[in-house]
Amino acid sequence: MKVFKGLAAFAAAMLLLTAGCRTASQDTETVKVGVVLPVSGKFANGGRKVLAGMQLAAEQINLKGGVNGKKLSLVIIDNKSDAAASGKAFEDLAKVSGITMILGAYSTNCTLAMKPYAYRLKIPLVTPTATNNVITERNPYVFRTCFRDSYQAAAMALFAYEAGLVTRIGVLMDMNEHGTYSRDLGRKFGCYFELFGGKVLKRAGFYGGQQDFKEQLETMMKAKVKGLFAACYEKDAARLVRQARIMQFSSPIFGSDGWDKRYFYENCGDKPGKCYFSSMFSKDLRNPRTKAFVRAIEKQTGRAPGSCEAQGYDAVNIAARAIESTAPGKDIRSGLYKIQNFPGVAGSISIDAQRDAQRDIIVKTVIKGKDGTFRPKLVRVITAEQIKRAIIR
Repeated sequence: MKVFKGLAAFAAAMLLLTAGCRTASQDTETVKVGVVLPVSGKFANGGRKVLAGMQLAAEQINLKGGVNGKKLSLVIIDNKSDAAASGKAFEDLAKVSGITMILGAYSTNCTLAMKPYAYRLKIPLVTPTATNNVITERNPYVFRTCFRDSYQAAAMALFAYEAGLVTRIGVLMDMNEHGTYSRDLGRKFGCYFELFGGKVLKRAGFYGGQQDFKEQLETMMKAKVKGLFAACYEKDAARLVRQARIMQFSSPIFGSDGWDKRYFYENCGDKPGKCYFSSMFSKDLRNPRTKAFVRAIEKQTGRAPGSCEAQGYDAVNIAARAIESTAPGKDIRSGLYKIQNFPGVAGSISIDAQRDAQRDIIVKTVIKGKDGTFRPKLVRVITAEQIKRAIIR
């Protein structure tokens, strides 16, 4: 087991197998929270950013007196961006005396690999970033602080239709073996868009990583769609937007949180036009919590924070709140269920009965700055209550 030390005091403990539900710690010295993140491998860039937010939160909590007067210690294992290593990491952390819950992982596959261990070992698993719907299903020990994919699909469908941007749309979905994220979001977006009153004129597939979207774009233009929705990651999004504008497709293009990466802004072309996508955070939010967080992360890392840092930061603060609200000897999950209207750095977060986060969703666009580079800009905050009302009406 590899334990990393950061700004907080990360303690390695004797390995001790425990049984039964995890309860609020009665350790007189520290409160321990396990962390499984990719510090190396394919997802290291995102994992390190999440970790930076977690470390900042732990440092601030300890400077304010800790959790119930005890020092908060994050016990961190690098899963190397590997699913099998994630399961092993969870199992190893379960042997650390005093672990109250485990935060992680970064990706859906790595989080799913830990899911059966959470149930078998009766330790709550809280993911800050894995959005796939199935993460929290059929397991009372798995929670999330990010939104789920169907939730962001509903938010983007609501934004596209009710903002008056488009009523007739086309949906593009990744048909690759590993394109579940894109397909799930595309299907849900289409369902919600039509529920809200719009019409999906055409659905078409692409293959993640393809260099040319000409065929798909021609299909959509022949169908006379007035907008496109494409749930994909930043590289595919950049190619799609760039080629769409070259082909004179000037209608709005909508996307998902996978767009919200520097690569997209740097490679979306000279005239990306009207592009809108969901996100978990914007540094443009005008509230004291967000501003303080942005300043602190910039001081710590030398860069402006994005969704990863914000999600890591909120996850640790939510964990601390849950531990504080759980009576000694009681199941720590009771504290997680008490998370209601938590003041996150991107807005309010509540944990529902299905252990999912009901939270605000950020909608961004891309604009050209004074220096000639493109950057994200906050367009709208869609609240959890607005999404709920739209779905049940």
